[in-house]
Amino acid sequence: PSFATCTVTFWGDFCLFQAPEHLYIYTKQGECVFQERALSFRIDNDTLHVTLPVSDALGFIAETQWQIQDSALTRVQYTLKQIRPAALQGDIKTTMLGYAFFESVRIGADFTAMLNEEMQAEQDSLRNYLGDFLSVVLTDKSHVCGLVYKKAERLYQVRYFQITIDNEKITDVSPI
Repeated sequence: PSFATCTVTFWGDFCLFQAPEHLYIYTKQGECVFQERALSFRIDNDTLHVTLPVSDALGFIAETQWQIQDSALTRVQYTLKQIRPAALQGDIKTTMLGYAFFESVRIGADFTAMLNEEMQAEQDSLRNYLGDFLSVVLTDKSHVCGLVYKKAERLYQVRYFQITIDNEKITDVSPI
């Protein structure tokens, strides 16, 4: 946030600004390469560990790891953890399956284990179908997520998609 008190840390060619619940990382040239709400972070050698809030209603956080590659930060790990009982009822695996799927597509991770056999054959088509989105937004329905797309400078659009689940596997992805 603008004009917030922050702590400044240097890490290799990067400058980290930690404000209350936010972390910003800039290169020496002044390019912002990381801007997220962050509960905490730590640096071990060449790895940045950041804990991100995911959903207060569902009681989840994401533990992420980032590494320097070619003067850029690359996310190498993303793990969802439940830190308190969820407000929604139901099996936690199916409750967060949609979010985990869309987040995996977004970061380029392997999501085939989440799909049934028919959908696994369409993995590349799914990536193209969903396009290049910036983030995933949870809704009050566990099978629906919003995908945030950049339309123009400082202009974003949220498109909602629902998943169909059978035997703990995704059988369909469709827009709402």
